[in-house]
Amino acid sequence: MRANLAATSCARTRACTSRPASVNRKEDAQQAFARIVEHGLAQKQLGVKFLFRPGSTLFTPEQQISSAYPMWLAQVSQRASQHTSCLEVAGHTSRTGPEPLNERLSLMRAQYIKQRLDATAPTLAKRTSASGMGSSQNLSGLGTDDMRDALDRRVEFKVKECSAGDALID
Repeated sequence: MRANLAATSCARTRACTSRPASVNRKEDAQQAFARIVEHGLAQKQLGVKFLFRPGSTLFTPEQQISSAYPMWLAQVSQRASQHTSCLEVAGHTSRTGPEPLNERLSLMRAQYIKQRLDATAPTLAKRTSASGMGSSQNLSGLGTDDMRDALDRRVEFKVKECSAGDALID
């Protein structure tokens, strides 16, 4: 009976594996995020957003939010490189500041993410583009430059069919 309890406990908690539980949770998170990316690419709606500090191309300092970003970038680039669709990396800003500055900053944010994707998956480079939307598509629009309008300072992906001039997977 003890052996059955131990086997049940091992199966339920994965405690019998040679790796620590934190490694398993990390792998589980990566696999779950990979499925989200695959689904988004298939549906042409990749609902992943990277949030930034006000007036900067640096990610938000909130580690609960941004600590997963390197894994997210790796999964997006890996999965997108296996598809034939193109990605538009669209940068956004909050409404504070002059609009010409916001347009430039939003483009810089998009270019930063595009460069990170392209570095991980070079074959993806010809199928990604960066665009800056400025503050024209705010989600909160408060203009407070704190966490209340953090979603306005973002980069998101638009999955599109590649045009005839876009290169497909080599």
